[in-house]
Amino acid sequence: MALWNPATREFRPLPRDFFDSIPETSRPINYYNNYLGFGFDPSSHDYNVVCVSFLSDMAKHNPFYSLNKNCWKFLDCNFHADPWMSDSSCSTCVNGFYYWLTESYISPRKSGVIIRYFDMHNEVFGEIPGPIDYTSNQHCELSIYKDSICLLVYHHHNRHDDDDDDAIPIIDVWLLNDDRSWTKVVNLIPTRIELRNVVPTMTCWTVGFWDQDKFIFESENEIIHFDTKTREFTPLLDKPKQVCDRAALSYKESRVSIKGDIFNHMQEFFEEYSEDEDCKNEDSKDDE
Repeated sequence: MALWNPATREFRPLPRDFFDSIPETSRPINYYNNYLGFGFDPSSHDYNVVCVSFLSDMAKHNPFYSLNKNCWKFLDCNFHADPWMSDSSCSTCVNGFYYWLTESYISPRKSGVIIRYFDMHNEVFGEIPGPIDYTSNQHCELSIYKDSICLLVYHHHNRHDDDDDDAIPIIDVWLLNDDRSWTKVVNLIPTRIELRNVVPTMTCWTVGFWDQDKFIFESENEIIHFDTKTREFTPLLDKPKQVCDRAALSYKESRVSIKGDIFNHMQEFFEEYSEDEDCKNEDSKDDE
């Protein structure tokens, strides 16, 4: 892993010692057992990285990195591996807390929502109940809207259903309040009848939010933004034919230095990456 600040053109690989300290028998089963969080803690004026790992022997190896101290430490975490934990659609860090969405099994047609978090200042993990349980014809994502944690609940619409629900939006938006209660936001997402005029198939996915009143989503063919004040749709760009992932990131320019000899760091980082790739290629040849 490495940090990069585009504003200052600085690049800094993070120390690898915490990877090397994990016993081979405790390594993550695969890449998807690692969940990363990154953000600024206003209490300590520090940038932090946290990695939640569900390991093969259930050992506790949850590293936490401080930019100011330039070191990793291991933290205890009581998260259970059974609920399905997922990465957010953007960097969900608010006021020194990083959040992840977790879905727990209730029944074959029903799941519960749990929001897991890491408190960067106190270095502790915790959980918050979600606002709803959801059914098999829905799914959820975690995002940011107006500098608050935002839970998006998608309603999968059957085009053969009755049109009585045309005034209902295709996605419910819930905001997490400071007291950890939830508020449902209305009029932010286009209704079914509004969307049908632009996307006849009713197939769309959230990309993110822009400013205070614009919702960005992608259809099967293009990326579009919806203005909640004028209720108008504006195409932003056509989707490429090749398969790829897209996301809208909230970028706030920072002149904070991440220190170090930038050029040498970049050179060492990519030389090491190149050596790893060469080793993989040699291993592949041996296998053949």
